[in-house]
Amino acid sequence: MAQFDVFRLRPEVWVIDCQADLLDGISMRFVVPLSLSEHAPPIRSRLDPIFEIAGERRVMVTQLGGVGRLAERISSLASEEHRIRDALDMLISGV
Repeated sequence: MAQFDVFRLRPEVWVIDCQADLLDGISMRFVVPLSLSEHAPPIRSRLDPIFEIAGERRVMVTQLGGVGRLAERISSLASEEHRIRDALDMLISGV
């Protein structure tokens, strides 16, 4: 597992692992769902960035983050670290 990897928990449920790699030994991970854009709540550009993953447009629904166990790895969004951290900062600090 690596921070910002994308996992499929069920066919319709994808998440980003947002937990620091330093805490890799913890079985529960802090994850944020990736919703299909047509099923996402109203999008706030900085809070809810959109990514192209495996040919699908997915919205990082930051405000619905929580804990979960990971299953099938799909991809990595490590190259989008700046946008993901911006979304998490917006959720936590409002800036």
